[in-house]
Amino acid sequence: EASTINDMLAELEAKYPGAKLCMATLDLDFFYKDVTEGPVPGAYERLLTAVRDRGVPTTVALAGQTYDIGPFHLDVLAPLASLDGTRAENLNSSSIVMMATVRSGSPPHLASESATVREGEQEGVSVGSDSPPLQEGEQEGVSARRILLTGDAEADVEAAMLERYCNDRTADAPCPALAADVLKVPHHGSQDSSSDAFLTAVAPQHAIISSGAGNDYGHPHRRALKRLERTGATIWRTDERGDVTVEFSPEGLHVVGER
Repeated sequence: EASTINDMLAELEAKYPGAKLCMATLDLDFFYKDVTEGPVPGAYERLLTAVRDRGVPTTVALAGQTYDIGPFHLDVLAPLASLDGTRAENLNSSSIVMMATVRSGSPPHLASESATVREGEQEGVSVGSDSPPLQEGEQEGVSARRILLTGDAEADVEAAMLERYCNDRTADAPCPALAADVLKVPHHGSQDSSSDAFLTAVAPQHAIISSGAGNDYGHPHRRALKRLERTGATIWRTDERGDVTVEFSPEGLHVVGER
């Protein structure tokens, strides 16, 4: 596992020289509540050790931060408060939630870009460099497309974001702060995520569920699937379609499955 972590960091360093690793917390104690050891704290400790040993610059994710990676502009929507100095009640509630915006049509470097969700993939770390937020309409003739990346967030995080960002809308209308063309479905489509209120706020055209075929958790859950179906979004499951790629071009947005 240590070699896998180092390989991942080496690949990120090669692709994004000088970029920061954005993490939910650098406080290992966050993962220890009533136990002193376990697979999650152990894996995170190995990650933090590798980051320190390689001298990878880091930043702790917090709502309001912005990052740019190539053509992608990222807005951090959660965690809503710093996790440092706290203890995890539910590890899934510590997920980083980001809105990724890409503008296509102009300039030339936005001519063709893509993002891929792989089978069983989880969010948790992202890379980027500090930059001021993009302003709506700042480039005439450039259309914006948005992907909401939700990690393992569950209903409590969804509710907190609705309260923070969507208080000034009617309950049955999309929320400008959360509305997205593509939703990376929270927590692999578990029954404790993708609430009706949250899905109404996001109003996605496409919903991508990252789940391993035959996984032990029963993801995606049939109740979550029913809620997603009611939105009218096209549902893409990596356990059925393999890698799912979202492609951006001057002509718009296109989603394709590996199979």
